[in-house]
Amino acid sequence: MTVEKRGRRRRGNASIELALTATFMITAMFGIIDFGRMFGVASAVSSAARAGTMYGSQDVARSSDFNGMQTAAKNDGQNVQGMTATATQFCTCSLGGAQQSCSVTCSSGVKRTYVKVVVGQTFSTAFQYPLVPQSTNLSSTSIVRIQ
Repeated sequence: MTVEKRGRRRRGNASIELALTATFMITAMFGIIDFGRMFGVASAVSSAARAGTMYGSQDVARSSDFNGMQTAAKNDGQNVQGMTATATQFCTCSLGGAQQSCSVTCSSGVKRTYVKVVVGQTFSTAFQYPLVPQSTNLSSTSIVRIQ
């Protein structure tokens, strides 16, 4: 075999190796970008939940303004489309006690009032990856004691 034929074979091998490697690298690059997007949305969801509870914890009157807390949460995450927010209020009669309605009178201990905001978002990847679901639900809960 001449030197010229060996050189052509090596160039053919290099082309095959490049095709296989480039396919893997491009898939990995898109996966990294997609997962980066997912973590960015998860961060926005978490921040929105905190913004909702911060609004509700500013004073006692706002602690029952559920629409205001939900709006504050959605405004904080306004760059994320389709975000849902749910605001509630609950009380306990002791620190770490069972949640109950705030209309209950505590026989022992002091009533503590909390606001809770749950924010959710469904995230969909741009591409289908093997062994990875194409969509996932991201959720964050924030609870703040106001009294």
